[in-house]
Amino acid sequence: SEKMSNLSNDEKNVFKAIYSLEEENGSVTFEDIASESQFTSEEVSKIISSLMEKEVPISRKIIDNKPYLKIDKDFKRLQAKENVLNITH
Repeated sequence: SEKMSNLSNDEKNVFKAIYSLEEENGSVTFEDIASESQFTSEEVSKIISSLMEKEVPISRKIIDNKPYLKIDKDFKRLQAKENVLNITH
């Protein structure tokens, strides 16, 4: 969608962090992303909300009062094949 192709660099960096952490660990918390990037957990939370507003399919599940993030499987495949988010690696 139009919104998706319009991500800020921060949003792209957080998406990349979720993507790679999910590949490694299977589940991802705000803290994981914060330690993988230059952001604080609070900033990560704001950026995730912004990504979701831009219709990037990230789901949030609360386990033991901690939010865990996941990128939709089909979307990951699409992103890997077609780079719909226009991310340079």
